[in-house]
Amino acid sequence: MRCDMKSWKRVVRAQLQALVSRVEDLEDADRYLRMEVRTRRLVVIDDNDRARVVAEVRRDVAELHVEVPGRPGEAPTSVLLFAAPVDRLMGFGPGVGVQRWVHGEEVDRLEVWRDEE
Repeated sequence: MRCDMKSWKRVVRAQLQALVSRVEDLEDADRYLRMEVRTRRLVVIDDNDRARVVAEVRRDVAELHVEVPGRPGEAPTSVLLFAAPVDRLMGFGPGVGVQRWVHGEEVDRLEVWRDEE
């Protein structure tokens, strides 16, 4: 019986050590995630599961899209902030801008681009 008890204690001790090690690994992962999250797209949703804030990088353009909550019957409105290394149409760059969107259509835009001249 003594042998069985010693064996059982060794097994329990080994399992406990393995569990402690896994908890330490989880604590390390938790600390790392609180310091930095790396992703190409981050979506923040509201209580109704609607995307309210979307941050992403598309090709080489960084965008922050913020959905403005509206009252019933109002047109959905959003604001888009962006930063790009080059304007693909005009060839300027780098630049930043703000756009206002209503019903999925751009209605206002303010951009600042560095001109090479």
